[in-house]
Amino acid sequence: MTDLSLYLFAQKERIKTLYAYRNRSWRKLPILENGEKLVIIPFEMCHPFYYLDMKISNSKDIFIREDVFSRFLVAKKIASSYGFDLIVFDGWRSIELQESLFWYYLKKFIVEKFNMKDVFSCADDVSDIKRIFLSLPENNQVLMMEANRSYVSWPSSDPFCPSPHATGGSIDVWLYRDNVPVNLGVPFIGWKKMLEHFII
Repeated sequence: MTDLSLYLFAQKERIKTLYAYRNRSWRKLPILENGEKLVIIPFEMCHPFYYLDMKISNSKDIFIREDVFSRFLVAKKIASSYGFDLIVFDGWRSIELQESLFWYYLKKFIVEKFNMKDVFSCADDVSDIKRIFLSLPENNQVLMMEANRSYVSWPSSDPFCPSPHATGGSIDVWLYRDNVPVNLGVPFIGWKKMLEHFII
């Protein structure tokens, strides 16, 4: 693949992804269990962001499906040919982690939009955020929950409609150069906020 064809392919995939997010068509894709095992990403290939930085996970292990790991290794090799390294930040999420992330993002991105920053100011952890949220009027809860779903899926235990990261088929990565994260214009936790500017 030439540099130009690789660039055009990446742009085509980017546009398809933005379209899928805007229209939420990804939620309509059928989920079929293929029996593939989850594998642990070697620690030197990952940065367990939720464990190290956000402190909402008790495990530094990141799991993804075998085929996803194989594809990641191909992408990593391509990045390496351009002088970059590719590091996994996120993979399979338990329902507990997905819920913690949901409440964390609610405080981080949503409460300010609803002029409730003061209401949530004393919420120091995800259990506090959830408790305060559940004390709000039901109408506010519905609106805030839907707004937060622009950033992160509500945890689902339904095997036919799981949260994307609950399948082990989703992966979040970051570019590194010389063991330093590349400045992509937004921190990892804010990439979905940046994506929103293209969607809404």
